Amino acid sequence: MKFTLEKGRSRLNLEAADHKILDILEGRDLPALSRSRIRGIIETGIRDHAPEDIRDRSVAVIIPDDTRLWARGDLFVPAVIDTLTGLGVDPGRICVIIALGTHRDIPAHGFAALCGEGTGSRVKVINSAGLDPGRLTHIGTTSRGTPLTVTREAWEADHIIIFGGILHHMLAGYGGGRKYILPGIAGESTIMANHALAIDRDGTPHPLVTQAVCRGNPVSEDMQEGADLFLKHKTCTYAAVVANGRGEIFH
Repeated sequence: MKFTLEKGRSRLNLEAADHKILDILEGRDLPALSRSRIRGIIETGIRDHAPEDIRDRSVAVIIPDDTRLWARGDLFVPAVIDTLTGLGVDPGRICVIIALGTHRDIPAHGFAALCGEGTGSRVKVINSAGLDPGRLTHIGTTSRGTPLTVTREAWEADHIIIFGGILHHMLAGYGGGRKYILPGIAGESTIMANHALAIDRDGTPHPLVTQAVCRGNPVSEDMQEGADLFLKHKTCTYAAVVANGRGEIFH
């Protein structure tokens, strides 16, 4: 049997012997939204959830790195920027931060694939500081003992906008949301302490650290607490996208 898998902006062709195929699981065939419809939803949401004094605030737009290209930040992050400037926010007060966790830095020539052509000439675009202690700020400790360090440029912003996708995650249950804070813009030691919660004290894997489980999952709950600490004195808007089995955004 031959398979074609989407991989980034390309495709990967695989072949497996028929006798080794146990079954094929397919999700529901959910129709995709048009790009203009998605953009309209995002623009309306950014406007409706903006604080009244948004034009006087500094804004950090946190976006996924190149492991989440399917979210199509190249198409929809410009909609976020357009909406903010339409609300009167000075482009000099907007910073797009690529949430890397402990992934490698994205070179400047790769920014367009993540946040659109021309975005880097309109607003500041930077990598998060997971592996750069000089750009990290310690803001507290979670109840599970995770010391929370985050990228300074994000911490100094008044209003946070998170753009990204939601999908299953082996440790966190689901990706998205709080995960753009921890591990997204967090420091390496913070991420390591959080991920260590996947293992119980006796060295065995925690039974609730698995896909599609958030409640009772210590990794996920620690991420949520870290995000709550980060956002405690800030306002925030979250623009989330979800893709069907063909990688098309349907919600």
